[in-house]
Amino acid sequence: LGAGGEASGEAPFADLDPGEAEAMVAAMVDRLQARLDENPDDFSGWMTLVRARATSGQREAALASLAQAQSNFDSEPRRVMLSALARALGLVPVSGAQQDEETR
Repeated sequence: LGAGGEASGEAPFADLDPGEAEAMVAAMVDRLQARLDENPDDFSGWMTLVRARATSGQREAALASLAQAQSNFDSEPRRVMLSALARALGLVPVSGAQQDEETR
């Protein structure tokens, strides 16, 4: 965000070289993991962690985070949201029947 809180339109790490940006993102993901270790009931945090790991190429870590989140939340709406996120990120294959149903 720019001065006054408005969006600047610039990428958040535009002025960093790729290695620095990657290190900053990794540090943020590590902090989020530490926060979730202390507060495992933060559903939004788990969704963010799974997404961050999947989009940064850490498939195995994303799958592990997804499994942990699924074990933490057994309510139907939250499990459905986690499953939808996993499918959207390509973490689980979509069967033909599911794909047909989702595209209707």
